Amino acid sequence: MNMQPQVSGPNLPGPNLSGPLPPGVQQPGTPQQAQQMQQQMAQPQEKLDNISKGTLKTTAQAIHQNGLVDVGSLKGMDVTVPRHDKHMEEFYSICDQIELHLKTSIECLNQGTSSQRYLPLPVAPTRTEPLPNQDGGTLTYPQFLATVRSQVSYAKEVHDTLMAAAQNIAPTEWKTQTVKKLKAAAQNIELDHLLTKLKPSSAINMEQTVYRNYQKITLQESPGRIPAGRIPRSKDCIMLADLCDRCKPGDEIDVTGVYTNNYDGSLNTENGFPVFSTVIMANHIVVKDCKQIVQSLTDEDISTILKLSKDHRIVDRIIASIGPSIYGHEYIKRGIALALFGGESKNPGDKHKLRGDINMLICGDPGTAKSQFLKYVEKIAPRAVFTTGQGASAVGLTAYVRRSPATREWTLEAGALVLADQGVCLIDEFDKMNDADRTSIHEAMEQQSISISKAGIVTSLQARCSVIAAANPIGGRYDATMTFSENVTLSQPILSRFDILCVVRDEVDPMQDQHLAKFVVASHMRHHPSGKKKNAQDEAPVAGNVEPIPQELLKKYIVYGKENVHPQLRSSIDQDKVASMYSQLRQESQATGSMPITVRHVESIIRMAEANARMHLRDHVLEDDINMAIRMMLESFIETQKYSVMKSMKNTFQKYLSFKKDNSELLYYILRQMTLDQLTYIRCLRGPDATTIELNEKDFIDRARLIDIHDVKPFYESKIFKANNYAYDSRRKLIIQTIPEAGVVEK
Repeated sequence: MNMQPQVSGPNLPGPNLSGPLPPGVQQPGTPQQAQQMQQQMAQPQEKLDNISKGTLKTTAQAIHQNGLVDVGSLKGMDVTVPRHDKHMEEFYSICDQIELHLKTSIECLNQGTSSQRYLPLPVAPTRTEPLPNQDGGTLTYPQFLATVRSQVSYAKEVHDTLMAAAQNIAPTEWKTQTVKKLKAAAQNIELDHLLTKLKPSSAINMEQTVYRNYQKITLQESPGRIPAGRIPRSKDCIMLADLCDRCKPGDEIDVTGVYTNNYDGSLNTENGFPVFSTVIMANHIVVKDCKQIVQSLTDEDISTILKLSKDHRIVDRIIASIGPSIYGHEYIKRGIALALFGGESKNPGDKHKLRGDINMLICGDPGTAKSQFLKYVEKIAPRAVFTTGQGASAVGLTAYVRRSPATREWTLEAGALVLADQGVCLIDEFDKMNDADRTSIHEAMEQQSISISKAGIVTSLQARCSVIAAANPIGGRYDATMTFSENVTLSQPILSRFDILCVVRDEVDPMQDQHLAKFVVASHMRHHPSGKKKNAQDEAPVAGNVEPIPQELLKKYIVYGKENVHPQLRSSIDQDKVASMYSQLRQESQATGSMPITVRHVESIIRMAEANARMHLRDHVLEDDINMAIRMMLESFIETQKYSVMKSMKNTFQKYLSFKKDNSELLYYILRQMTLDQLTYIRCLRGPDATTIELNEKDFIDRARLIDIHDVKPFYESKIFKANNYAYDSRRKLIIQTIPEAGVVEK
């Protein structure tokens, strides 16, 4: 990793400067001018009296600001630094500094940067490097700048360090002595210890003394950048001045700084011989959060996002883009889309906070892509923290107190929910956690805060995040004869905190199994480096002829919607519909003895309605958003019921469940249920050799009329009807499906 900008004084090439320069400073725009300045600086001191040293110092301090400069513009510099006369060193250093920072300042203005900070060389490389590695033999620490992308794992509190100490030399006089103790500042030596290095005969003028902020953070390699078979590496980073408190634990940042060594006395005592630690002296920090992503969007990106939101099928396209390598599960994909966009949090009167994030629980049979959904959300969400039930305890999810090995003081460490603040916390194997660990996250899931009272530390941490969890049922398989609460080892208080409950069943369906197998094979062919993408895409099934959104554009769309769109309810919505549905659900819950319905479910409907409006980039909630939220709530409630009462509930709430569903999809669902029942009956009579299923058209029409569909003729010509090997015999009034042979299915 050789990224050292080769710097020399007057021969430094750079952009042409525009505008007047300070008195006594000339711009070496051409090689002749640069050579002339080189000769001028080599002249004796008395010939340079016309240049005021005070003016040069003032100019250097005025333009000594932070910025970003492409290191490519610094290539080709002369590596040879001319030797200066003893009396000319200070003057030459000032001239070099003026020239370099004039060029970098103009470059910063051209790039539109606005960060301002006093540091010696604000230059950023063009590429991002991993955390510095100390593997190997002999090491050198050249003063070059490098950019590393990493995650903040720990941040200490901000301290003050000295820049210039003022000493009283007389009752009315004082002088300032610059403290050149960068190493001491890097070691975070106390202020009193630094003051003892000054002359003890004079008192310190605390009012005239100049300070600056100092903070040490610990960087850790991002999970996606760790090589195979190695644990994440960590490195301390020193931040000064306005860089302090720019990031917090859990943030993913790009740090530009100097990788250098640092004297540590504790290492010498421990090892018995001089040992140096290494740190990164930060020069510039970019936090990779939603605001930074939105600010980095170009006008073309915003125009594309706004144009995409005008599509009347934008929700279907978003759902088709969620987990493109996972076949089916449209209901789960819709729930994930709602959780990614989220609702709007409310805080009436700054007294009671109502969360806007949507929590989701996925439970089902093994091999149904539950963990794959979580892994996908980790990649697509702007801020996500992934953990498992077995690998995380109560303190690992919330927060814990530990004793600092350096100061022996108790410090507070953030857990997964705190690190996922304003993001998504993904918990796999949620059922493997013990009751004590699950109880600790009750407050975090509803109040979105974590209260700590340990080791003399009493505080409250923010945990404003969505929780998407995956769990396995008791015994490994979901039993449809029992309710949801009987299938999982979760208590009612924690189940009521999930807005969406998804049940995934691995049902035997010959046609669906055939489509699934083809999809998996085509997916492997499509993603192989040497595979023929065109043929694989042709073989992959397409759901509903909906064009998916590219993943990069989808991520920008989600971030733009969360940052700029804030939907709100209006008085024009049908409140009676929500009230009547809530009353009916309460009655059905009490009659069937299933999961209890509480006021939290009404709030869940509002949150899902706001999230659905945010998908369309609307600032207000329409009636369609309320209807879609009611449909999601009912599907979540009905899927958790026993199989014996599930069908009756679907008939009761059919008018809500059929919202925004194509008649072809509704009729196919009815026909599929009839086909599975008939297939089970035929195989009980004839064995597993049945390859055709015949259904009476009259029975199908009677079921279609229950959902107010009276014309089924267009359904016989639909794509979904023919794609699943159905055929209509108009002479015998039968619906016939050809299924794969039993031997092929069993393989």
